Amino acid sequence: MTKEELQNYLTTDLPQGLGFCGCGSRREASEAVRKVLDAYDRKTHPWPKESPSDDASWKAWHAEREKLEEQALPPGAWGQIALYWLTSCGLLEHGGGVGGSWLTPKGEAVLAAIREHGERMR
Repeated sequence: MTKEELQNYLTTDLPQGLGFCGCGSRREASEAVRKVLDAYDRKTHPWPKESPSDDASWKAWHAEREKLEEQALPPGAWGQIALYWLTSCGLLEHGGGVGGSWLTPKGEAVLAAIREHGERMR
C-alpha cells in the first residue's frame, strides 16, 4: 500500500475506510491505530509454541499481551469500543471474545503501510 493509498483508506468513509476527516492529526490517529494493530499482530507477537498446558510460557505471553494492550488501548469500555470499531472496519477478527483478536489480511496490509508511511502523514 502506497502513502497515497493509505491516506485514501484513512479518509474514506466506513465501511471502505476508517472515516478520518481532514481536521486534527491523521498522523497521531494512524499511530494510535498502529499501536492497537501491532498489539494484535501474531507475526510480531506469536502464540507460544508450547501447548496450553505449559503454564509458564502462556503466562509470560499473556503478561506481554496485557502490557501491549495497556499501552495501545484506552482504559475500560473505550478499549473495547476501539476493538469493535477495528473489527467492523475489517482490520481485526476474533473468535470467542474481542480481546483475543488477530489481524485480518487487510489489517496486516494497513499495519505495514502505517509502519512504512505513518511518520509522513499530514
